[in-house]
Amino acid sequence: FSPQLFGNTIWGKLHVKRNPATSTSLRAKISNLICSATDTEGVHTLLDDLLAPNVYFRFNPTMSAVVSLDESRPGALEVLRQDTQEYLERNHPKLARLCLVLGAERSAMICRKTNCLYDGRHRKQN
Repeated sequence: FSPQLFGNTIWGKLHVKRNPATSTSLRAKISNLICSATDTEGVHTLLDDLLAPNVYFRFNPTMSAVVSLDESRPGALEVLRQDTQEYLERNHPKLARLCLVLGAERSAMICRKTNCLYDGRHRKQN
């Protein structure tokens, strides 16, 4: 048994003889799992297709600079603030629609694909 560094995590690696097909298949499966877990476009497409209108909103602003998640410099934060302000101004109708949805009383939603009624507790067939 020997540890192997993977990202910031150490994974154990057993010394087991495997044929190339098994090893490649496992590698491909892990790669597919990682890709599907981090594919925001795929999740967006799925939710947009499955959910009724005005249930799913995606806000995806374009940034004028690359900024890390732990950024704390005032200049970089000001750039983020300006980018956010411009994005909200350009997408005012979408934001206004979201505010109406969030302000409305909760009621049943219908899933487009399965045509099932969802009331927040369980699904009922239409």
